[in-house]
Amino acid sequence: MLVIMSKKTRRLSTMIAVLGLLPIAVVLGQAQETQKAGAAMSDFTPVTLSMRWARGDPHYGPNFIWLSTPCLTSGDVPCECTMQFKGTNSKEFADYISSFGDGPVPVVYQVLYGSDGLAHGNRLESVGNWQADRFPRNDRLLGISFTFKGGKPGQKQRANIHDPAGCFPPKAN
Repeated sequence: MLVIMSKKTRRLSTMIAVLGLLPIAVVLGQAQETQKAGAAMSDFTPVTLSMRWARGDPHYGPNFIWLSTPCLTSGDVPCECTMQFKGTNSKEFADYISSFGDGPVPVVYQVLYGSDGLAHGNRLESVGNWQADRFPRNDRLLGISFTFKGGKPGQKQRANIHDPAGCFPPKAN
């Protein structure tokens, strides 16, 4: 089957593909930055995010858990900090998260702040009472998702690019 796309559609498809990969690149870059800095645990500050949750996914099954919370530095484009537990196929974990009912799940990160007071790296410490070492590496990653503004015919699309640092409050000096 041959699909013909206009230049505008190809550009939009390319932009969406690139933007879809940015959160992964940013997360990996932050992890590498944290390792390069050789930061001692005493350099990190514990930060708790209160995250909403959802359970189940048509592809990943009933034990899939998705956590989210609004970005703290999102500007005028809606942004969410997200965690997806694709590899943690655990009924025990899914049932534990479900026990929060309508309440948020406390997720604790150790955050490395720079001299500018902004987050420059982070390590997951725990999701509720589940310690980070219980999760596969890929499930420990904090990502972001955002929504385009605009989209009406003749109106330009606008989006700000955020990284996981926007999930944490600035450190008061």
